[in-house]
Amino acid sequence: MAKNRNEIPEKLTWDLTTIYKTDKEWEAELTRIKSKLSLVEETDPGHLLDSAESLLTITEKMLSISQQVEKLYVYASMKNDQDTREAKYQEYQSKATALYVKFGEVYAFYEPEFLKISKEVYNKWLGELQKLKNYDHMFERLFAKKAHILSQKEEKLLASAGEIFESPSETFEIFDNADIKLPMVKNESDEMIQLTHGNYSSLMESKNRGVRKAAYKALYSNYEQYQHTYAKT
Repeated sequence: MAKNRNEIPEKLTWDLTTIYKTDKEWEAELTRIKSKLSLVEETDPGHLLDSAESLLTITEKMLSISQQVEKLYVYASMKNDQDTREAKYQEYQSKATALYVKFGEVYAFYEPEFLKISKEVYNKWLGELQKLKNYDHMFERLFAKKAHILSQKEEKLLASAGEIFESPSETFEIFDNADIKLPMVKNESDEMIQLTHGNYSSLMESKNRGVRKAAYKALYSNYEQYQHTYAKT
């Protein structure tokens, strides 16, 4: 029988305090980054190419916020993975996903606006402001995909759709990991054990064809019962 999260020895669990010491710290950081993004939305669009200094400042701010959004998401995702039945951390992951979408919406201006610069002006700024060279590779990649960048309005619309596209995947994960009860199967020692997503792969690597077949049928016959539910996701 698979153990519950609270039955696992602490030394065998993730130490997420290296990311955020407490949930309250995560919540405070989430609020802070949301405020930052609101401020960016008011101040930065339309000003990326005001000067070389402006390009550097807005770029560094974007990359810094991106790292902070990623950190928030990783903590929420790993907390949710610890026990997918825990509603609190399902909500954390939803909030982190929404923040990712918001980040994409807010910075939808960046690529279309950057690509209004000519290579001549860009090279001139690169010579004037040495720190811009730290991001030369990123800028050159943007130039390379110029033909495929949408307008700011279109990029924002695409970013806004991110949460919609993510919802079916999240619904499936919660249902599959928290609500589905998998059946008992026999292992190589001919013992009846609880089939889990965790032990399924090891059972499928068994040298005993009967064990592999039983595990496969047990998992997918279970899915078959809920085929209409899965189809809706």
